[in-house]
Amino acid sequence: PAWAKQKHLVNSGKSWIKVNLSEVSVFTYPEQPDMAVVNFEQDYTSSNLSNRMKKRQYWIKQNNRWQIVYEGAA
Repeated sequence: PAWAKQKHLVNSGKSWIKVNLSEVSVFTYPEQPDMAVVNFEQDYTSSNLSNRMKKRQYWIKQNNRWQIVYEGAA
């Protein structure tokens, strides 16, 4: 998936990564059970970056597997 490729590209130059999540919430829609919106606070630290931010992801269930199709600031 495109999301995974982007994450791999961004993180390929780092020697280590540590990610902690908190305040996680998952919302599904009764009319669209194969779609979910996930909100969370991310504490990200790597060999060359450190930040904390609120994020939102959109997940779609395809072929009985959940995939992230979008991630951005919340």
